[in-house]
Amino acid sequence: PSTVRGLIDYPLERPCLFDIDVGEEPWSVWDICCAFAEQYTRIYEQPEKYGIWGHDLTDLWIENLVYFPEKKLIYPHVGS
Repeated sequence: PSTVRGLIDYPLERPCLFDIDVGEEPWSVWDICCAFAEQYTRIYEQPEKYGIWGHDLTDLWIENLVYFPEKKLIYPHVGS
C-alpha cells in the first residue's frame, strides 16, 4: 500500500492512530521515522488531549518498527 497507519501509545493514556504516506516500495525507514517524530511533536503540543505521562519529548527514541501487513499498521517500540 502507499498509505499505512501508525499507532502511538507510549507514553499516552489515549493512543493516537494516524496515516503515513509511505509511497512506492521500497519504503524509506527515514521517512517513516520522520512521520512518527512529527506526530509525536503534534501530540506533545496537546498533552491534555492524549494524557501524556512520565516523559518529556526529548526522553523518547524509536528502538524499532514493526509492520503488521494484514492491518496495514506500523507500530514503533519507543524507549525512554
